[in-house]
Amino acid sequence: MSQAGTPTDAAAEPTNTERSLLDAAIELYGKFGTHAVSLNQIRRHAQVSNDAAIRYYFRNKQGLLTRSTERIAEQLNGALEAVVIQLEASPAGSLGVREILMSFGMPFVSLHTRAPHSLSFIGSLMRDEGDFGHGLLNRYFGSLLLRFETLISQAIPEKPPELVHLHFYLALNNLVHGLDDMRILKFMPGLDDQCQTLVDRPDALVSGFLDYVCAGVERLPDA
Repeated sequence: MSQAGTPTDAAAEPTNTERSLLDAAIELYGKFGTHAVSLNQIRRHAQVSNDAAIRYYFRNKQGLLTRSTERIAEQLNGALEAVVIQLEASPAGSLGVREILMSFGMPFVSLHTRAPHSLSFIGSLMRDEGDFGHGLLNRYFGSLLLRFETLISQAIPEKPPELVHLHFYLALNNLVHGLDDMRILKFMPGLDDQCQTLVDRPDALVSGFLDYVCAGVERLPDA
């Protein structure tokens, strides 16, 4: 709606109240899942006193989830687009799977550093919201993901396309959940000094995690 005094469409710059509600939704849904948090909890966490605020800006929970996903896409997709354009411009046959996936992963790492609840929110959509959640992820990220998957298929043409698709999806799933879960390493028993040093170096930890993700996609099926 575009009349004065009513919310504009989703592409418009959010108001302070709308932004606070989105930030609260992304944080709480990311921490606890989309089924464990009420709209009133989100409103109170955002310190918004108007009981009707969420209905006014988003209509319902699905509208709030949709706009929250769009907000994360606004933060992530520009970096992914820049990376994939650069990779697509590379000479034919010059890219390896590891280079593609490392380049793909770094915008997620950067987003996790800036807004750590964003990836948790995406994970909650994947886990809790079924077809609706996967539909949102496809709507806002699907075309970019397909371009990266195409680059991987071109880098390993001997790998069946259905395995490329499956392994790339699993890599994405690991990326979304793994970056958030790496903190559990700090609490694992029996860490020697060398392992503890790795845990205390985020750059080395992320590099090792991305190596792990790449290995599964690179692997060819057994003959």
